[in-house]
Amino acid sequence: MSVQAPAQEGLRQAVHDAARRARVAARALATLNTATKNRALHAAADSVLAHVHEILAANAADLDAARATGTPDAILDRLALNPRRVDGIAAGLRQVAGLPDPIGEVLRGRTLPNGLQIRQQRVPLGVVGYGLRGQAQRHRRRLRLDLEVRQRRAAARQLVGRAVQRRARHGAPCRTRRRGSAARRRAAAAQ
Repeated sequence: MSVQAPAQEGLRQAVHDAARRARVAARALATLNTATKNRALHAAADSVLAHVHEILAANAADLDAARATGTPDAILDRLALNPRRVDGIAAGLRQVAGLPDPIGEVLRGRTLPNGLQIRQQRVPLGVVGYGLRGQAQRHRRRLRLDLEVRQRRAAARQLVGRAVQRRARHGAPCRTRRRGSAARRRAAAAQ
């Protein structure tokens, strides 16, 4: 049941093959009625719960293979399954089955003077693909920039603190708040 990623050169072909199979299945699913789709969703949930041990074992093998290739821990955490997450998958399938089926719902329509009926109706979406990529470099850059900003802010606070202390030593008034907008200064000067 494991869906381990094949070697990089075969990965593209494997993704294309899975997308083609999903597209064929989507055409068949588009013609099913609501009760049949809901039964299929409940059967999928039952199957997930019935095979939880096999799913967890396959997931553990996938995680070991990913660790061996140097996959970041943050990605591994997102991919890791435990009994609670598997229960959540099954509950999600049942939750989708409990939703009203929007397919076939007429959103609006009208009849033209020549008798032609025009309707806007909900139809099946088809196949949606999602690719998960580890983008550790982007996250490292973002963390590095955040650290630089924090360091600059700390340095600015130190400079302001030293300036306030110097002014206080020399008896000058210290203003630690912003003076406000020019309009407020003009209004205060006019009074």
